[in-house]
Order: sequence, then structure tokens, then C-alpha cells
Amino acid sequence: MKARSALNQKIKFKFKSGTLSPDTLTPADSKGFTDCSSFICWALNIPKVVPGGILNIEGIYKSNLFKLSEHPAEGTLIIYPSTVSSGNRVTGHVAIISKSHGGIPTKIIHAHPDLPNVIEETGLDMFFGKPSIYLELKA
Repeated sequence: MKARSALNQKIKFKFKSGTLSPDTLTPADSKGFTDCSSFICWALNIPKVVPGGILNIEGIYKSNLFKLSEHPAEGTLIIYPSTVSSGNRVTGHVAIISKSHGGIPTKIIHAHPDLPNVIEETGLDMFFGKPSIYLELKA
């Protein structure tokens, strides 16, 4: 899984940053930054900019490159879209499932500003209580 190669890299987090090309060695832009959606595009070998727009969190969710997944497994995305609640914007998040057991995801790899190394393999804690969905690349 390409996502694992970004673990323990000296990459920093900044919203709306990251490589636009999946062909770079890391998901970071030239200044060393990435965000969760840029990391996912890089890990899945898809460009960040596609016909119809940019694959940010909403772009991934609405893109015709993905379909809903009923059976999340390694490589499936877990996403909760950005929302507005009581006038406050809640920024969404996207991660790639790295381990599952019996169809239940147990580990994800993702980029997040609260993680010590920015890109880490963790449990799914930050998705608990969020309206999450699973997406997989269309064949």
C-alpha cells in the first residue's frame, strides 16, 4: 500500500496544500506540506485536479471516480464531509483503511494536524460520532 510509504516522513500539515501529482515521492508540496485529501489522492495514484474540479473532501465525496462501499476493506476510504452546524463549519476528513477484521475497519492511515507525525496509522477514533461513509475506487 503506497500510503504506508508516507509514514514517518518529515511532512507538515496545512489545509489546501499537498502535491497535485500522484507521481511525486511524497504527498507533500514543494514547501513540505500536505492535507488529508492531497494525501489520499497521492496514495491512490490519482491526480488532485480532475475534469470537473479539485479532489478536496467534497470533491472526493461527489466524484464519479468513487462508489459507495458496503464492505469496507483495506484500501477503502472512510470520509465524513464538511458540514455547517448551528452556523459553525465543521471541516470533514478522509482516510484510507489499512486494516479491517471481518468487514469492520480497525486501522486507518491519514494526514491530520493533530497527529505527531502528520501522517500516521491510527484507530478510527476521530470518526466516532461522525456521519461517515465508505468509498472505493470504481473499477
